[in-house]
Amino acid sequence: MKDIRLLGDILKHKLADYRIPVRTYLVFENILVLILLAKFTFQIPYFEVAGSFQPLGVTLIGAIYGYQASLRSIIIYFLLGVFGAPVFEGSESGIQHLFDIQLVGYYSSFIPAVLISASLATFNWDRKWLHSTAMILLSVLVIFLMGVGIPYAIRLEEGFFYAVYDNIPVIALQVIMGTLILQLSWLLVYEAYPELKED
Repeated sequence: MKDIRLLGDILKHKLADYRIPVRTYLVFENILVLILLAKFTFQIPYFEVAGSFQPLGVTLIGAIYGYQASLRSIIIYFLLGVFGAPVFEGSESGIQHLFDIQLVGYYSSFIPAVLISASLATFNWDRKWLHSTAMILLSVLVIFLMGVGIPYAIRLEEGFFYAVYDNIPVIALQVIMGTLILQLSWLLVYEAYPELKED
């Protein structure tokens, strides 16, 4: 187990032990996570702002599984949606939805967000509280900045900073939850594989 760098590496070893096709399983699992997180929205009490946990899911997929599995999953997720599978938020599908002026920034932000979380996780940023908080904040912030900023830039409208400001509670909630998920996961891994703590 010395070649464990990311949380997902442990699952990859276990899948290989049981002769389960690793790439196929990871793509299926990651797409299922993206679909489920797109279906559920939440409202933060006392704030008139709603959101979904899909930005957090994108960030965690990158941090847990690294570049290749994450990018492969996101591209296949987009292709499923473009070809008619109701995988997008609100059970939507189609290329029109993917490139809708309100959503094009949001969906196009998935790839840079994954690249940020995956690259920082390879440097063990996912293993320490402060580093993982910063990593998740950067990744989720990219999603919100692009998701809000690109439609404003296309329409040449003002109010971008107010729109981002309104989403601060949603961003904060996702950063807190993501940090807890990563840190608790690593605590469990260290319990099972104490030798990894020395890395």
